[in-house]
Amino acid sequence: MKQKEAYIEIAQRYLDSAKQHQSQEINTPEVIGFLAYHALESIAVALIVHFKSSIPLNHETKLQMFLRLCKKNLAITHPILS
Repeated sequence: MKQKEAYIEIAQRYLDSAKQHQSQEINTPEVIGFLAYHALESIAVALIVHFKSSIPLNHETKLQMFLRLCKKNLAITHPILS
């Protein structure tokens, strides 16, 4: 499995876990927020890896790099990012 695919799989597991919490009516905002954040972070890292960049360790730097890569590479097809 490629690194990018592994991060996408991790993101899906976080999303599945959040859905499972909601379906069992375990709607603790901190837990759902934690799972959603880590799903987003895994998606961000998958995109970073896709564009052959090294993965920053700092969360804020990681998300800033994700946004820069989106603006640079996806703005044409998704104008909301520009």
